Amino acid sequence: MSRERLHQALTTLHSELEDGSHLDDEDRLLLEAVAEDVQRALDEAEQDETLRGRVEQLATEFEARHPRTALLLTEMVETLSRMGI
Repeated sequence: MSRERLHQALTTLHSELEDGSHLDDEDRLLLEAVAEDVQRALDEAEQDETLRGRVEQLATEFEARHPRTALLLTEMVETLSRMGI
């Protein structure tokens, strides 16, 4: 179930990136990098100890400027935690 939720969150994040008129170039690059890292962790069952911290830090940075995206990132952090990543 957690993997499913994470895939769903990634799909939503990709939608945010496609409709990212509210994102500047730096924010877009940060979100794309995190999406790639999360996808890699899922594909390879990778135990990247820093991934959850990076996603959590990004959620904090986005909280004021992009609250909806920050909420999505926070959900990803919680899911990664439940998965042991």
